Amino acid sequence: MNVLFIALGVYDIEGGVERFNRRLIRALAELTQDSVVNHVSIVSLWDTSAAHRDDARISYWGGRRSKVGTLIKFLIEVRKRPSVIIIGHFLLLPLAVVARMLAPRTKISLILHGVEVWGYQSRTRRWMARRFIDRFLAVSAYTANRAGRRLRLPSAYFDYLPNAVDVLPTQSKATRSEDNPALLSVSRLGLADTYKNIGLVIEALPEVKNELGRVTYNIVGDGALLATLRNRVGALGLADSVRFHGQVSESTKASLYRDADLFILPSMREGFGIVFLEAWNHGVPLIASSFGGVTELINHGDDGFLVDPDPPAIAGAICRLIVDPQLRGSLARRGRQRVIDEFSHDAFTRRVSSILGSL
Repeated sequence: MNVLFIALGVYDIEGGVERFNRRLIRALAELTQDSVVNHVSIVSLWDTSAAHRDDARISYWGGRRSKVGTLIKFLIEVRKRPSVIIIGHFLLLPLAVVARMLAPRTKISLILHGVEVWGYQSRTRRWMARRFIDRFLAVSAYTANRAGRRLRLPSAYFDYLPNAVDVLPTQSKATRSEDNPALLSVSRLGLADTYKNIGLVIEALPEVKNELGRVTYNIVGDGALLATLRNRVGALGLADSVRFHGQVSESTKASLYRDADLFILPSMREGFGIVFLEAWNHGVPLIASSFGGVTELINHGDDGFLVDPDPPAIAGAICRLIVDPQLRGSLARRGRQRVIDEFSHDAFTRRVSSILGSL
């Protein structure tokens, strides 16, 4: 079996989709070693460097943001008649049309992450999805259900391929002073990412400080929304409580996770949310929104808290968990066990193998 994977970005951009793409490539590379896959060709539109070192069974090509160049490279790879083509984003759906014309017997799969398939889609795109995609790989059942309704397709067309993380060795949490708990959010901060609701957490902090005395809120991420958030922090007099870290290295991010008492991201439109797995993996209890695909991932009161995305509800959940370290510990332990049992890299690779075998 030869596999062609076409993506928007893999190595040169940092985000949940790109991390998913890197994990998929890693899983496919491991499956070449097990002889499940013979060869993997990777084409990435946005990448400018060949960060993945080629070997006899894996080839990687970065398009340097050239749509024409990426299309030409994709067509060259399609002419080799791969067994399977995996399209990494709904925006790349039109490529399925030309792929079907050039390689009519090739199976074509499309990865669905969430918000990109929930909103308005033209009749033409819905028709292309129904006509030219053999299987849809959804990161959650929530995403599959919403996409199925939007595309008017039955559940039989969808496979489940959730995000995953590398399971960390068990670590003892840092001993922290109870009078200055640390909160953490990790998110993109582009103008289109207001639905992540970092601003609502900031709005909740005055009430949290009134209740707890002190709190430190660490925000990891960068983008055009950052200036607006900084201004709001200043207007609320929270400069001593909120720390903007921007884009950080993996080691710095891991350190912030280890030092956090609570992870919070009340996003309303998550298809899955890999950052929640990262928090669990580091033994950090979490608060998420009661909307979106995350409600499928998190069991309220058992391995996390789900709250309405408004400042009073957010403040109430933060205060309740901070004053109850026993509850925080219970949520964190159960969440980490979920990672070990369901969302490890090995589990991800087994799912990929099973999906390829069923095509």
